[in-house]
Amino acid sequence: MRVTAPGREDLVRTMPAHPDETGRWWPAATEDELDLLLRLTDSLTGDTPSLATTRAYGRFLLLALLGPEGWELLFGGDDQPAELDLRFPPDDADLHLLTWELLHAPQDDGEFLAHDPEHPVMVVRGIAARAGGDREVRPVTGTARMLFAVGSELHDPQVRAGTEVMTIIRGYDRTCSLIDFRIRAQVTLDGLESACGEVRPHILHLIAHGSWHPDLAENTVQLRPEPGSANGEIDAHVNARALAGAMRAAGELPLMVILSACESGSSRPGGAAIAAELVDAGVPIVVSMTGRISNTACRTFARAFAAAVVRGKPLPQATAEARQLTFSRLRGGEIDWALPAVFMAGDVPDGFQVVDDRETRPLRDFLGRLGPVCAPVFHARDEFFDLLDHLLDPGDQLAVLIAEGPSAAARPGGTRLLRELAGASLRAGHLPCNVTFGPGGEPRNAAQLAVDVLWAIGTTRSELNLDVDFPSAILTGIENQLGRKLVEDTVPDRPLCPAVRAKWLRPVITGDCPEAFVDELAGWIREDLLRMATAAQKAYPALFPASGRPILLLDDPRQVPDLFVQLGTLLSTRGVSADTIGPESRDKIPVVVFTKDPRTRSDGRESRLTRALQDQAWARTASVMLFKQMTPDGHPDFVAAVWRSLIMHPLPTIEGRFTRPLTVVAERESDWAHLVRELTNGSEEIYSAKLMAEITRDGVRQKVLEEDNDDAALDNLHGSGSRV
Repeated sequence: MRVTAPGREDLVRTMPAHPDETGRWWPAATEDELDLLLRLTDSLTGDTPSLATTRAYGRFLLLALLGPEGWELLFGGDDQPAELDLRFPPDDADLHLLTWELLHAPQDDGEFLAHDPEHPVMVVRGIAARAGGDREVRPVTGTARMLFAVGSELHDPQVRAGTEVMTIIRGYDRTCSLIDFRIRAQVTLDGLESACGEVRPHILHLIAHGSWHPDLAENTVQLRPEPGSANGEIDAHVNARALAGAMRAAGELPLMVILSACESGSSRPGGAAIAAELVDAGVPIVVSMTGRISNTACRTFARAFAAAVVRGKPLPQATAEARQLTFSRLRGGEIDWALPAVFMAGDVPDGFQVVDDRETRPLRDFLGRLGPVCAPVFHARDEFFDLLDHLLDPGDQLAVLIAEGPSAAARPGGTRLLRELAGASLRAGHLPCNVTFGPGGEPRNAAQLAVDVLWAIGTTRSELNLDVDFPSAILTGIENQLGRKLVEDTVPDRPLCPAVRAKWLRPVITGDCPEAFVDELAGWIREDLLRMATAAQKAYPALFPASGRPILLLDDPRQVPDLFVQLGTLLSTRGVSADTIGPESRDKIPVVVFTKDPRTRSDGRESRLTRALQDQAWARTASVMLFKQMTPDGHPDFVAAVWRSLIMHPLPTIEGRFTRPLTVVAERESDWAHLVRELTNGSEEIYSAKLMAEITRDGVRQKVLEEDNDDAALDNLHGSGSRV
């Protein structure tokens, strides 16, 4: 063993070694020490090991690893390490099967190194970089792209991936983190390769069953078999080499991989851990599980770790925070908090930040002020975010995206979707302009719609601290058409910004008024949107690149007479622009519209929207996405959909107060499914507040639902005064 501390002379020592009856080697000097270590190890694998046992195990490993001299070298002075990098050979199963994350100070009254309140230490399983490599591992400085790939169904009772995914996403939402996440459930190996190619993730979070496969004689994670596979059961078990190959679909491997899979960090004689092999293949950082870990511990660690990482915290601090939170939610000597292990390439700098948010902190503030951050979209909505990529790509023909709800009475979440799309646009360096319509204030013609767009532009400019008293083409054009006398009679004689001045004029723009200048409206709207984008790029060049473009989002203007006829006058095959505009920069200004059509027919005939699109030229480059109507009869995803809604939102309980988001109690999934089907039988309004409150009350009363306290645990941790 060579113990190296910066600025000090290396210590070279021999780690004690003694074989057991099976030939496996242990870090023990004598037969008595071996007996003690075996007893401690056996106790750890029991149901409820005592805290005294785990502390004794951690002290034993530390003295075997460092000895008193090594301990004094590293921890005897004031400058104590934040990382302890263990450079074991990746295929040394005897060493990697030990739980080094339980290392404990040699004193009886000491602390686990990972839990020291003053100087928490991250234990790293270092993997030497490949010979000849000259790469520079750099942090993400903009929006981090994160891919959740789930090998099982989201509501699998063993993996419980839906709960893990939603708690992590909800954690990003609470802090306005700059994260662009995508979810792929029931993913195959080919599906993972395709998703990595599309998303190009900086962070890949893989959630799946993991285990040693005796027939294959290697550790694997279980994905879905490819359709039509002749050896489906075998083909579903994927090794590290296949995983690395799928991840390379984007041209480069992710910066970090989180493996929420049991035993993905453990090894057997003759083979390395999946995590070690991924690092050896080129992934700089891999977080994985070194044993069979509980759902609660795995989810808690992943949630706290990922949330800290995307907030820009260094890896040692993120790891310490995650371990402390996980430890606080376990009992006695349970060691699940120590089972997540960090495998890292040797060329990752000390104190590395996966996400460096110094340049993007202003954008996080904008996200909060502009209001696109809300409860995350989840059920059957990932396709919208994939379409957004095409919508914002100047080389893609998609220019208009229409999301249609099934009926006026339904609650498919369109407003929330638009807010999420606005947030995703901002994170990608584009300027969203959200147009909303209050009850009774819906536009009655295209010119009034243009005024509403101008109001939204003014709101966005204000929140970005841009000049709100700008020369508006919309206002100037409308005033010229209305005439000076009508304008003077309508607008107060005092200075007003363009958006407010236009609001005063809005009521006098009658239904017949805009016919004479409706063709010019699109050009005026386009001009004001581009001026807003140019001003933002000038004020915040690091956040909004020159390639960024404005995007117009309209929320449910269903009361507009002949909506798509009026809107159609403002659109072309390039969105808000004219067909005659050449292929210049930003000539496409994308548009997203959400509408609930009260005339949608339940018998499957065409809706008013579908009929309106048939003869529109701009519809050739539009895409219509229909929200799926959730019905209880024979719908296999219904129970899962209601469950996801519960874990996304706080809902009233029996006492009338609001809960933290709920989750299903472990091993009571069948009772939960029965309860939901019973209460929704014959109901048409699946997402009504009354019905969801009834489901919540009965679920809590029957103890099949419980509060998911991840948020409370994180709040308590951050408010405890701990240095981490």
